Amino acid sequence: MPVFFFLSGYVYARPANLSEHLVKLVAKLVIPYFLFLFAISLPANIATFSNGGWESLYWRLTWLLRGGQNLDGAYTAFWFVPCFFFTSVLFAIVERYLSLAQLTLIALVSMAMATVDQISRFGPLPLAIEIVAMSFPILFFGYWYRRRTLSTEIDRKFHWAVTVFGFG
Repeated sequence: MPVFFFLSGYVYARPANLSEHLVKLVAKLVIPYFLFLFAISLPANIATFSNGGWESLYWRLTWLLRGGQNLDGAYTAFWFVPCFFFTSVLFAIVERYLSLAQLTLIALVSMAMATVDQISRFGPLPLAIEIVAMSFPILFFGYWYRRRTLSTEIDRKFHWAVTVFGFG
């Protein structure tokens, strides 16, 4: 998944209209996420209702809506879409208003917080929001990488270091 975030940053282009971009993200990510989540959970929801009634169904739907790291079993991969949505929204907003130096600082602080586990110590947050602390810097690194201005020699050393680190 980190490669996906990196590539998303690499191909990122500032949207002309931020509000239209956010509406498109909701239409492309959030709506299909919930439709698919409820479609594949329908048989289990029916079984939960028939075995435990409305209260059991309520708790199961609450569990599904919280999403993120709370989900397990067949729903484990459902952390990714909300995390990508929140990372994309955050990046689209801050990239528009902050300088590259400020973005770099935010990415470094975010990575440090995620690394020392300052966010997830509160337990899994709804819709995998805590994972944004780690995914934002990866998306930013892809964005920075495409826009970097390195000399050929430094560029070669950089690629060598990334290759060695990636396979190490």
